[in-house]
Amino acid sequence: RDETGKYLPSSSHLYSMQLTTVLLLSFISGAATQCTGSDHPSCSSWRTNGYCTNTLRTLEERKKYCGVSCGLCNTDGTQTALGGGAVVPACFDANPNCATWQTQTPAFCDNTVYSTAMKKLYCCGTCSAATATPTTTCGVIYEGTTINVNSAPTTALTPITKTNPLTRVFVKTGCSLKLYTNAVAPGTAATGSPITGAEAFVSLSGTATTAMSFECTCP
Repeated sequence: RDETGKYLPSSSHLYSMQLTTVLLLSFISGAATQCTGSDHPSCSSWRTNGYCTNTLRTLEERKKYCGVSCGLCNTDGTQTALGGGAVVPACFDANPNCATWQTQTPAFCDNTVYSTAMKKLYCCGTCSAATATPTTTCGVIYEGTTINVNSAPTTALTPITKTNPLTRVFVKTGCSLKLYTNAVAPGTAATGSPITGAEAFVSLSGTATTAMSFECTCP
């Protein structure tokens, strides 16, 4: 009690109140940031259509759905200076084996066994490049993390020149990509062919990793 007889809060009570305040502020701060480090698959086209500068969308909404594409967020989930952060941390590979891991099947950056946080922790540089959404009029074929073919619609089997196994493809919505185990018609379909476009990365396996030709068609 104080000199007037009123009860004073105990030190443990004060600590509890302070802790609650800190947790509440942390929650509010985290909720406001909205950076995830992982963009919606359609961000590339949305950005082209002005999504990043559309003031009808709140800043927090733009951070949540297309933060990296709009330059508001880093791939580790923190904010860039444009997004309200003070520091833009570097994105680099912390493990020297990242390039090798990315040539395995499935590629490290595409492997759902590992969390996004783990991929960023060990191979941020490789996985950031690997997950960048390409622009294509039909389909993209990757050799490791490098684009081997970025194809417009074709009318015949097209040879693939490569030195390493093919790892994945990205096919435009509505289009279809066929990989073949031989380089001349009629082609023998490789594992998983045809691949229907959904504008998402599809990891290759089996004979698709050594495909010798392809066809890409759109309606």
